Amino acid sequence: MNRLCCEPCRMRFSVLGESYLTACPECERPLTPSPARQLLGFRLFDPRDGADVLPAALAVSLPAPPPRRSP
Repeated sequence: MNRLCCEPCRMRFSVLGESYLTACPECERPLTPSPARQLLGFRLFDPRDGADVLPAALAVSLPAPPPRRSP
């Protein structure tokens, strides 16, 4: 049975429902199929482990504070 992997990142991917990856989320290179036995030691990609972009999005979307007026 072949699994998709990214050899430079040493990451393997499982098929989750109907979502299929065509490129590695880390380096954006195309994924290659490899026999499961050759992927021993590769870490399994979990989309929930990705960077949390919500704090960055909130920081960018906040309005700039009004300028201070000197007395």
